[in-house]
Amino acid sequence: MITSISQIKLKQKEIIFKVKKYINKECSSDKNFFYKEHNYFINWAETEGKFKLISVVKNLFNFTLIDRLKFYFIKIIHQEQDYEIIDNSKIDYNYNNLFFSYFSKNDFVNSTIIDRFFSVNTLKNKKSLWILLYHGNDKITLNKKYNNIIILKKKNFINNQIYFFLSILRFFLFSKKINFKKNKLYSSINLILDKIINNNKISFFIYPFESQPLQHYMKFLVNKINPSIKCLAYLHTALPALPTEFIVSDLTQHNLILHGKINKIILKKLGWKSKNFIINKSFRYKKRDKNFFRNKIFLPYDFKDSFHILEQIKKIINFKKKKIYSSFEIVNHPFMTNSKKHLNLIKNLNEIMVDNKSKINNFCLCVGSTATIIESLENGVDVIHLVNEPIFEVYTSFLWKNLKTKYLEKNIFFYSLTNKNSYIDFGTNNEFLRFQKKLSVNSFRKYN
Repeated sequence: MITSISQIKLKQKEIIFKVKKYINKECSSDKNFFYKEHNYFINWAETEGKFKLISVVKNLFNFTLIDRLKFYFIKIIHQEQDYEIIDNSKIDYNYNNLFFSYFSKNDFVNSTIIDRFFSVNTLKNKKSLWILLYHGNDKITLNKKYNNIIILKKKNFINNQIYFFLSILRFFLFSKKINFKKNKLYSSINLILDKIINNNKISFFIYPFESQPLQHYMKFLVNKINPSIKCLAYLHTALPALPTEFIVSDLTQHNLILHGKINKIILKKLGWKSKNFIINKSFRYKKRDKNFFRNKIFLPYDFKDSFHILEQIKKIINFKKKKIYSSFEIVNHPFMTNSKKHLNLIKNLNEIMVDNKSKINNFCLCVGSTATIIESLENGVDVIHLVNEPIFEVYTSFLWKNLKTKYLEKNIFFYSLTNKNSYIDFGTNNEFLRFQKKLSVNSFRKYN
């Protein structure tokens, strides 16, 4: 069993080496490699990409019958899910910049949409056109004043139940390969981009970046339709502890805006080229009061075992080496407000907490893989980290040079930061608008 920090560090080096080698080999024969969901090698959520990542690392590709059923199901959801296009854009409006982003109902503020990644009002610049992918099932009605917004929203899959289950049968019985080009989301994006780019003089295409297949595919499409458009990806969040999904080949480079200089060093180890980096203050992150993080438990986007998390937190509260009070406030992930397993865990955690406002902890507690760890450290608040898979989740000096990691006990680690602004250089209000104003095709050339 791997428990020590030095063992974790060595294993992380091995994983990065194996995945880079595999990707470079596959990309030499498959130019569409990065556009496929099963090649999105995240390690912080239970996806086909994670399953394949583990297979690559262990050099084991034996898929059981249950595995095949499970991942055919996931593939069909990705390929067969239909999308509604809500389009208020004007053909003859001559938009000059194009943005792609994501939003939820929480991003509607005072009858407008505030983009959470760029911290900007989408109505601020009418000459900028936004394509927004909606997270949620609520009905959306756009006011006519939103003439610079196109929304993509999932249609209700239940309406297509018969078609859906026939598709499962068809794919499973005949082992028909999934064609990513027939993915209905990709097809919708293709139609939208073709219409926009061919009817406007777009200078820049800008999008938040997590190295998702869709983001790779959109950059490819934009450059295919009009190679003169400058594509800018924004790494809006903190990198995960072991960012296997950010490993790229020479053929899949993006011009990448970073909000921390040390991130360059990490990404170069993953195959990125220095010439593609643009350093700027964060559009998304602003300096916060330390009380925003102190005495909080932050939950991740996904987790495996809620019982394991509950038992770990009980252990921390009773930790003898450090005085810890059971007065934590639980903070859910913003995209998991309706997740039953998240809500049940919050309910169970609140039952073991004591409402004692006079005794608070001067650190925060983070569960699993979450960007809050880096954000908290950059704001001057230390972190206790509860992990389930140490090799994937623990921050070590292999990649994180200015971060000190201390082993407390099995699957529990303590972090502090030696140099501030290493990973996040905090921005101020309207940071992105200032970036836009100084951005031009001529100024862009200095980065290349």
